[in-house]
Amino acid sequence: MNRVVTAVGAVVLAVAFAVSAQAQKTKDTLRFPFSEPASTLDTYLNPGSFSNVWGPSVYDHLLGFDPKKVAFVGHLAKSWSQPDPTTYEYELQQGVKWHDGAPFGADDVVYTLNYLIDPKVNLRYKAYWAWIKSVEKLGPTKVRITSKRPVPDGMMWMAFRTPIYPAHIHGKLENKLDFGMHPVGTGPYKIVQLDKNAGLD
Repeated sequence: MNRVVTAVGAVVLAVAFAVSAQAQKTKDTLRFPFSEPASTLDTYLNPGSFSNVWGPSVYDHLLGFDPKKVAFVGHLAKSWSQPDPTTYEYELQQGVKWHDGAPFGADDVVYTLNYLIDPKVNLRYKAYWAWIKSVEKLGPTKVRITSKRPVPDGMMWMAFRTPIYPAHIHGKLENKLDFGMHPVGTGPYKIVQLDKNAGLD
């Protein structure tokens, strides 16, 4: 009985969300009320269910992962290689822009990863990137990540736990918490309003 009730409830919710989304189709806007109060979208400084659900819609990673093919796919990176056990090189997509119109490039990747491994930056899950020794810009659209030792899941971290942030915005903020209140990414959705009372636009 509980399974039937749950299934019916899921269908009702799905229909409700579909109707809400269609109501804004002419404005090319998705409005989403959420039950968990949140006023910031920052995967690094404010990890949790809200960031886990909405982060991938706003921010892109270097890689994605196709579970059917059991293979990595390109997101911000169009190609990648591992010349040796401790070196990863990524050729980036060209023509990608941040939601504010600024061009995405190698500087953003280098900045984000250096921010994550900076000893002065305190993060709850900083250990996720402890394997990274250095990050280098090899060109406008190419970066190299060097690990401290061979790691079997180096590329997996780039696919799931490491959204890239805009260096020209995030890097200038004295208080990094301010970024999540007005998030800017390269993902399919651009946030124009993030308010814990009004919802998400």
